[in-house]
Parts: sequence; C-alpha cells; structure tokens
Amino acid sequence: MAKHQGPKTLWWRLLPVLTVFFTVTITALISATWVPLHSVDAMINREHSQSGRAASGGGAAALTASEVDLPALVKEVQSQTATFSAEKDELDYLTRIIELMMTAMGIYTIILAVVSWKALDSQKQEFERASQSSLENLERLRNELQLDFPMLGRIQKNFKNILATLGTACKELDVEDVLDDSFSNLSKRDVQRILFYENAITTALLLDTKGYEDELSEIYRLLGMFYGSRFYSTTTDNEFSSSESPDYFYRAQFYFDRAIDLAPGNYNIFMYAGYFSQYYDDRQIANLSRHYFEQASQIESRFQKPLVSVALLELEGFEDPDSALRSLKGARTRDYYDRNREYPRFEYIVSFRQGCMIPEWLGW
Repeated sequence: MAKHQGPKTLWWRLLPVLTVFFTVTITALISATWVPLHSVDAMINREHSQSGRAASGGGAAALTASEVDLPALVKEVQSQTATFSAEKDELDYLTRIIELMMTAMGIYTIILAVVSWKALDSQKQEFERASQSSLENLERLRNELQLDFPMLGRIQKNFKNILATLGTACKELDVEDVLDDSFSNLSKRDVQRILFYENAITTALLLDTKGYEDELSEIYRLLGMFYGSRFYSTTTDNEFSSSESPDYFYRAQFYFDRAIDLAPGNYNIFMYAGYFSQYYDDRQIANLSRHYFEQASQIESRFQKPLVSVALLELEGFEDPDSALRSLKGARTRDYYDRNREYPRFEYIVSFRQGCMIPEWLGW
C-alpha cells in the first residue's frame, strides 16, 4: 500500500510564507511608527522658532509705532508660549502612548501568528498520523474479510457468476404452457450445485445488496423454478394434495415472492410463479396462481397468454365457465400471444373454448 501523504493543500504550503510576510510587514510598521518622530519634533521646533521670530518682528514694529503697548505685547507672547508648550507636552504624551500600543499590538500579533502556525502544523502532523493509522487498519480489515469471506471482495462478479451457473443448471426446468416433470432431467451434480449456490445467496443477504436488485431477482426466480419443479416431481396426476413434500412448493413460493419484491414490474416472474402454482384440486393454491397470472396480465396488457391461463383456472379450478369466458373475451382483444411468440393465437382460444365445452348460449 502506498504511503499516505496527508492533505498537501495550497493553504498548508503557503502558511509559512504568509507568516514570514506578515512578520516582516508588522516589523516595518513598528519601525515606521518610531522613526518619523524626529521629523515631527524638528517640525514642531521649526514652527516654534518661526512663531517666536514673528512675535519679535511684530513687537519691533509695535515699538516703533507706540511705546505704550510693549508690556501688553510681552505678556501676550509669554501666554502664547506657555499654551504652545502645554499643547506640545500633551501631544508628546499621546504620541508615546500610541507608540507603546502599536508596539505591543505588533509584538502580540507576531507571537500569535507564530503560535498559530506551530499549532496548525502540529494538528496537521497529528491528522496525517491518524489518517495513516486509520487507512492501515481499514486495509488490514479488508484483507482479513476477503480472506475469510471471498464473496465480499467481488460481490458483483460473484452475483453474475452465480446467476450464470444457476441459469445453466436450471435450463432444463423452463416451461412453455403446462407443468411437466422436468426436475428429473437434472443431474445429481446440477442439483447439488444449485443447493450450494442457494446457501451462498443466503449468506449474501447479510450484506448491503443495493444496486444488485436485478441479479438477485433473477437468481430468486431460478430458485423458485427449481423448487417448483422439485415439488411437481413429488405429485401424482398434477394434484397438489397428492404430494408428501409441500415444503418444496412453499419454498418456491417464497423465492418467487422475493423476486417480485425486487422487480415488481417483471412480467416473466409473475408468469413463472403462476405456472408453478397452477394446481386445480386446491382452490387456495389455484387462487394464488390466478393472482400471479392477473398481475402478469396487467403488466403486459398486449399479451393473450396470461388471460388464457386465468380462463383455464376459472374453468378447471373454480368451475366457473362465465368467468372463464370473460377472460377469453379479454384475451381475444389483444394483439400478441406472449413473449417470443408475439403473433396472436386465436386458434388457441377457439380450441380452448371448444375443448372445455363452453356452451354456445354463453356467447362469444
């Protein structure tokens, strides 16, 4: 595993440069605060000298004009000089306070910048160490899980492999129109292979399988076909009550329902579920089969076959020729028979009606 380098962002790279820049800037500002004071003092002294000379010149002119105003002029000059001196002292005092405050603020800012830089750098190093440790722990845990449960590391690939294997093993179980004993066509090797992958899928349910609904739905459909055909092989004369292993049927129903939950709009699942529960001697089971076919008829409203199957159940399972006829009438209005046999089969409907001896007076 490559060594983790930490968050090498632009901010982390610029932080030392910015700290040095601000330190130099603040130092320059402090120096600029102290250095111009000599110029200010010189300017104040120069203004004071000019004022003194102006006062002297004015006094000379006054003397020549009038000797009587000399004491008042001297007193005025002394008063202005005292006032100017007091203002100069106050200004010097305020200037020193400002200088001290600026100096303290600059030093504090420099110290704060250095401390913040060190603290952030320490936090960055701690974060890098923690991230490195977490990644190493996660990598170690992932490796351990892959060693203990290889399926976890390649779940999508394994789902597809299981689906392909089950599809190959269950290809003999496919039905067209009526149930037959196709389970006997499976080799013992195929049976054990299907049972093995059934256990693997049961384990996979402990995981988050979001995103693999289509694959799982198809796997459940194949498992439903397997147990549905296995149950049929235990019956006699296509009678549900003749079997001594009803658990096979209910497991098939369980898998078909799970497949429907994952793909509720899948026409094929409802049709296969209807096929493998199409028994006429038990009305509860016949009603279940009718429900599957009716759902398939709603999903694909252009196909005749679901309604033909419903008509057969109505006539054979419920002995209701009126309902059977209504289903046949609905089938006759549709343009296609079934998937992969899409041209209409009106002759099937006519032969079905004649074979079931639906009376003519019921109408067509």
